[in-house]
Amino acid sequence: MISEQPIDRLPRLADPYFRSGWLNAKTKGGRDFGPDGSDMAYVSTPIDERVGMTFDGVGDYLSRAEADWRSADSQGTISAWIKRDAAGVSHTIISSADTGSLLYYIQLTIFNDLLLFVQKDNDTLGSVLGSTTLAAGQWFHVAVTSSGTAWKLYVNGTAETLTELGNNGDWLADTTLRDNICIGMLCRSADVNPFDGTIKDVRYWSRELSADEIKYMYNAGVPDDSLSLLVQDGIQDRSRYVHALTRSGEIVVGHGMDFDGVDDAIDAGDIGNLQSISTWINPDTATEQILRIDVDKYIHIVAGTVTYVGITPVATYVNGAISTTLGADFWQHLVCVFEEDAASNFELGWDGTNYGDIKLRDVRAFSAAKSADWVKELYERTRIFY
Repeated sequence: MISEQPIDRLPRLADPYFRSGWLNAKTKGGRDFGPDGSDMAYVSTPIDERVGMTFDGVGDYLSRAEADWRSADSQGTISAWIKRDAAGVSHTIISSADTGSLLYYIQLTIFNDLLLFVQKDNDTLGSVLGSTTLAAGQWFHVAVTSSGTAWKLYVNGTAETLTELGNNGDWLADTTLRDNICIGMLCRSADVNPFDGTIKDVRYWSRELSADEIKYMYNAGVPDDSLSLLVQDGIQDRSRYVHALTRSGEIVVGHGMDFDGVDDAIDAGDIGNLQSISTWINPDTATEQILRIDVDKYIHIVAGTVTYVGITPVATYVNGAISTTLGADFWQHLVCVFEEDAASNFELGWDGTNYGDIKLRDVRAFSAAKSADWVKELYERTRIFY
């Protein structure tokens, strides 16, 4: 389990078997960010948040009317991050069912604090029940896979010991007469098993993911203990420390931060000792100020070269590779690794005297020195947005 909210990671969108995904911070509401485009609509008033969607355990859910959703799929995978507000008998994560009866449905749910997958097609009923207690108030990554002949359940990247009732692996192709997809409720002739808590990053693949792939997804979402600051849009710090941000000038924020080079800056205050900083950056010219960590300790660009003042550099990376060269007027990924230093007055957009005409997105500061492999992976994961 993890107590902090999981980090947002989009799946590998080049995977042709990834078909649908909902409730990731990159999307709003019930919009599907996968290629199927199976957008859902609100029922009642779940609270739409950047950390997922919170359901009240009574009447909140997301729903889409769709006959025989993914009915050609004889195998597949469903995964999600979940955090319940209270323990309960049954909390539905995602389901697909027939609203005219009780006889046809699949359901990934939590039953008596254990992960449960159920598939029913008229008189054929099967289920698998997990073994890990999913306590309230904590985030868990859960998944179910089907090979077409057997189901597996995973909690936090580890396969569950199963209690089985007819583990036949029947999947969507074997479940007829379905007319909906729902998140947070089992939508049959009577809506039952509402989810009480927050659901985030629900994903669907039309193939059985391997144990290693499930483990990778879990590990990718676990918060980095060394993350001291995460400012994606200039509005708030999304790290667990939630440092207060003070904006000066008329800086444009929202989908990133646009500093005018005249009087725009963002002050995060004292964020502790640092060894690494990463950001996406688009400088207006070859000489611009980027940030400072304290008085007379800053990083800027001089004639296209990343330069440190009062800070001892260890390694500098541009677009995932060792380099100190930054171009003007286009987006690049920059990571600065340096000897541990106190960031007693961390500010973006100026060096304490001069301001930078720059655009920044996804600024991250770390108390640990990040490796070359980590830098390359972060660049590859985030470059799709630039």
